[in-house]
Amino acid sequence: MAARNRPLLKSINRSRRILGIKALWCLLPLSFLTTGKAWSSMKSPATLPIPPESSSSTAPRYTDTISILDFNAETSAADNYAAIQAALDSGKHVYIPDGEYSVSKTLLIRHSGQKVFGSGSIVMSKGEVENVFIAEGINNITFDGVTVIAGGGIGSIYHTCCIKLVQCNYPTVNGCILSGHIGGAVQLVNSHYAVINSNQIGAAGDAGQEDAFSIDIAVYFSGDGHHIRGNRCLGQGGYGIVVQTLNDSPADFDRIDNTLISENMIGKHSCYGILMYRGKQRSQVVGSVVSTNIIDGITGSRKNPAKGDNSFGAGIYLQGAEGISVTANNIRNCNQQTTSELLAPAGIGISNSKRVTVVGNIIEDCHYHGINVNDSNHDGSVIGGISISGNMLRNIQKTGVRIVTASNILISNNTLDTCEHGIYVSSQKSKTPCEDVVIASNIVKNTRVNGLYAMFSLGCIISLNRVDNCGGSGIVLFSSGNTKIAENILSFAAVRGVDIDATCFGLNVVSGNMVTDSHTAFHFAGKTQSVNNLSSNSKLEYSGAFATGNPPG
Repeated sequence: MAARNRPLLKSINRSRRILGIKALWCLLPLSFLTTGKAWSSMKSPATLPIPPESSSSTAPRYTDTISILDFNAETSAADNYAAIQAALDSGKHVYIPDGEYSVSKTLLIRHSGQKVFGSGSIVMSKGEVENVFIAEGINNITFDGVTVIAGGGIGSIYHTCCIKLVQCNYPTVNGCILSGHIGGAVQLVNSHYAVINSNQIGAAGDAGQEDAFSIDIAVYFSGDGHHIRGNRCLGQGGYGIVVQTLNDSPADFDRIDNTLISENMIGKHSCYGILMYRGKQRSQVVGSVVSTNIIDGITGSRKNPAKGDNSFGAGIYLQGAEGISVTANNIRNCNQQTTSELLAPAGIGISNSKRVTVVGNIIEDCHYHGINVNDSNHDGSVIGGISISGNMLRNIQKTGVRIVTASNILISNNTLDTCEHGIYVSSQKSKTPCEDVVIASNIVKNTRVNGLYAMFSLGCIISLNRVDNCGGSGIVLFSSGNTKIAENILSFAAVRGVDIDATCFGLNVVSGNMVTDSHTAFHFAGKTQSVNNLSSNSKLEYSGAFATGNPPG
């Protein structure tokens, strides 16, 4: 188990070496690499292992290779199932030469250590829901460079797969061309240490349909140490990459951990780009990294079957996932048809999760929120928090960073340009207030409404932010208490620089802030202690109960 404790950096560096993507970092904008200030109370959420090498004694050694032509497979044949299955049953490595070879049934791989490779194509009969390849209960199998086309038949999420791997250890799917799928171009079920690398995933069986639900790469039930990297997920179905637990019985609950999802390109889909989902409360999706992916064009066109509304559409969505690092992803043009606040719709959406870091991502042209955190059911871990740092958000239709009924949140060193609200923190009125939220050292500009807004919150700190050109106010506090607002610079606010509403309670301390070129500098209607605040080219407005002097503590 020593390998499970190796540092995250070593695992990611190994992935880069395998992919040969070291130069990618040189081409990324500087904001990709920004990490923001460290949050001392946050520990590293994920320590990913390098998949251990399998012992040679667990798999037979193969010294020769056979071609499917040796078993009379022909491109002109209506069905090559028998020939190709016979080749696989030989136990030798199987070569698929150039050409298309039709099959009508699922091909079974029964031998550990076997390799299927070549430049040819295996094509399932049109309209079939059969999986093309299935391997179950074996180790160290490899698919390399082959083309696999599923039949495109609309069945369940477990059918119409190009390659399905069940209870397999150390499988590799590398450099393949896959399409025609529903359940997955690659589907992993209760498998461990898979490497799904540099595959080209084309049109799914339901590609382009408004209610598409197909999945390009799926990980189900339990699994450990998967590396999913460098794939082009262009299925145009429902989901790019899904990691989901399902079982929840006390004796048999699922756990998926130490998953690396990196350097993938994910195009148009109807539901989600990357989904990490705790299917049941007792099951676990933990300790994983989602890094340096490009996600573009998630529509949200498929209606939520449970609600009948358009609540899908996030670029990356974490539900119940704990200890996850979301870093240096580039997310564009998501939530195109999203209409519901359910399921934390955003470029990056987080529900019922804790111990999550969201660092150095670029989110642009998003049709809903930029980053959205919602723990309204309080199903997240009571330990740890969420850190949102060093992200760049541009042209967000709604709120840049939105926090709803969640506590222990750090929002720091982010840049937000052109949003409705910049940063919005609120609890549902009937729920526990948001507590211990720190909003620090952010740049917020060109908001249609407010720059920073806190409602139904307690003990928040808003400091060292720069807010410029707001259609509303720079900082607004509503029905909140014991808030510290310090050393912010606010300019060109159409309404007020700092606005403390009469609904606020406790002692709110406003100190060392500068407001310039705004309609009104300060409005204090709730109980406020004002210390050393400055303004220029703005009307001063102080009203309500407040005192001046040194703030307590």
